[in-house]
Amino acid sequence: MGSSSLVVLILVSSDLLLGADSQCDVLSRGGYIERTLHITDTVCDVMHTAIIAKDHTLDVKPGVKLRFSPGVMLAINGTLLAKVGTMCRLLSSVL
Repeated sequence: MGSSSLVVLILVSSDLLLGADSQCDVLSRGGYIERTLHITDTVCDVMHTAIIAKDHTLDVKPGVKLRFSPGVMLAINGTLLAKVGTMCRLLSSVL
């Protein structure tokens, strides 16, 4: 009989290895974001320009306030989901 060995493969999410960031943290760091984000934090400070990629969504939950640092922009090439009241607060935060 030949020798045999047992191989065990454990798959771990990269979020667990790196420490899972909140969805707000991802948006705040900015850059080209190729994932759907659901922003639930009461206040989310966007520190760097962010671009939501095509085929992805920025979902701003009711009651969330997005605050932008001076000169910071948000571009949505995908989909923006926000209630009208939330959108009004979002736009007034930019002005």
